[in-house]
Amino acid sequence: MGEIGKVIEIVGEEIVVSHRRTGACASCKICARGQDDNEMIMRAKNDCDAEIGDYVEVELQEGALLKAVSMAYGIPLVAMMAGFVIGFLIGGEIVAFSVGIVFMGVAYVFIKVLEKSGRLAKKYVPVAVKKVEGSESV
Repeated sequence: MGEIGKVIEIVGEEIVVSHRRTGACASCKICARGQDDNEMIMRAKNDCDAEIGDYVEVELQEGALLKAVSMAYGIPLVAMMAGFVIGFLIGGEIVAFSVGIVFMGVAYVFIKVLEKSGRLAKKYVPVAVKKVEGSESV
């Protein structure tokens, strides 16, 4: 089950959904904060032909969150380990530490560039899967 929220805007083939902040919101970062601390705003693909004012259920595609977390933490970890090995072969422990940190930083910059270019965003966009009736309390 995903988040249930109200469509407040339509932008091309996507919708902007307002929903109440839940415990999972603290670490997710897919949504932006709304006008108050309890409101969260997210963009979602409109697979249910929702209109402004409709209430919809929004979900991440299966496995998307796990893939995103793996990319955000896995790639820099692998880069850091590779840097440690290469640095140790080149010149010992201090060089290994330095090269590992540099490789990890480069990996984070690479991920950030991919994110800014929009290549990652399309894969991890939430999807409005269905309209929900009678959700005025959301």
